[in-house]
Amino acid sequence: MQQQEQQQPQQNPNVWSYAVPRMFHQLERLQLLQCEAAVQQLAAWLSSVPRSCSSVLGTSTFGSLRTLEVSSLQCIEALLCALLSQLQQLVRGQCPPGRSSATASSSNSPMALQQLSELVISHTVLSAHCQLSQLLQQLPALRMLQLSGCECMFAVPSGVWQCAGLTKLVLSDNSLITHLDQNISQLQALQELDLSACGVLRTLGPGLSHLTNLTSLNLSGPSGLWLDYSAQDHATTAAAAAAGPSSAVTAASSSSGSAAAVRAALPQLLLPALPHQQQHQMLGDLASLTSLRMLDLSHNRQLMVLPGCVSGLTGLRLLDVRGCGIRWLGDDVLECVGLQELLLGDNVLADIPGAISRLTNLMVLDVGGCCSLWSIPRSLIQMRALERLIIPSKAIGQHVIEQLEMRGSNPVEVIIDLADTDDDAMEDEMALLSDTSYDEDEMESMSE
Repeated sequence: MQQQEQQQPQQNPNVWSYAVPRMFHQLERLQLLQCEAAVQQLAAWLSSVPRSCSSVLGTSTFGSLRTLEVSSLQCIEALLCALLSQLQQLVRGQCPPGRSSATASSSNSPMALQQLSELVISHTVLSAHCQLSQLLQQLPALRMLQLSGCECMFAVPSGVWQCAGLTKLVLSDNSLITHLDQNISQLQALQELDLSACGVLRTLGPGLSHLTNLTSLNLSGPSGLWLDYSAQDHATTAAAAAAGPSSAVTAASSSSGSAAAVRAALPQLLLPALPHQQQHQMLGDLASLTSLRMLDLSHNRQLMVLPGCVSGLTGLRLLDVRGCGIRWLGDDVLECVGLQELLLGDNVLADIPGAISRLTNLMVLDVGGCCSLWSIPRSLIQMRALERLIIPSKAIGQHVIEQLEMRGSNPVEVIIDLADTDDDAMEDEMALLSDTSYDEDEMESMSE
């Protein structure tokens, strides 16, 4: 008997069994990061709560929870739905006969998760959208939802569009989303939308133009919006040019997920950018977003021309296009007279138009890292609201800089970006070392 007992593996105790039940009433923030076993144990513990504790837990379990963050878990839908199921069973168990759970939610005791306002799910596997949609329907107070870095998520779960109270939606770093559903127009309360690093996002869809309360839109790259998908042989090129994962892509072409495999490979192949005229006509639906205050298009190297829609964004305060391929500024951006921050750093700009003085409310102008920019216009002196100017070290305009810095009433902080100088100096030094050769006698004399 003793030998059999020794052979039996020891089971890990459920960590939640040591928790004080009343703790769950006051808990406001819960982070479950890389701890799949802890989530499973929590669901198991809630399902086996003794009757003596049921009156203590009851409907107010997690009733004060405001933020739930889950990251780096597999099969996240099954885990969260199991957790929610056990919580709802506790709620129904506390309802007296003839009284529904909906009636109980109107009492002074808050229902489980009914106060949850922020839900963060990141770097997980999302495949069964229906389970997540059912979970979202149980969160009436949800205001911020983040679904970032989710594998196997080919589209935004339909339940997201039913969260009418959402004010912030983060869908960043999702490599398989190609478009936004037109049902996004149902999120009339939405103020912030983050679609950064969505490498195969082709279109925003017509529903975005109905988000009249949107104030912040992040489309920073790498994004697929500016890529040319028109060629018929792009799919073949993607499968043939992916040197490392070529076998995987070829194998996927015979399965139902072939399209997803090819789409995931496209951004890595540096597809050609759309022609300038097509880029200028992109994002036309954004012109109706008169409440937009911040637009981020940074780190999209394929973006060479600013979309013409920016001229209609009269309420825009910040435009960030750093790290793109912008070659010149058109008249469209000069129509944004309310612009306060214009960030153009690390582009290939060769000239700043003198008409930039039309931006009378501009406070920050960043053209640092623009190695092709050799001069700055004298019209900057007329911009009385300007407070900060970042320029590359190669830019010539010392007299303009002096007048800006010595302006009596409102001096300008001028920052010279030395990054390009450092790179050139290092290249010159490396070239000098590579061209210099010493014979053995010179080496001995230098060592002495």
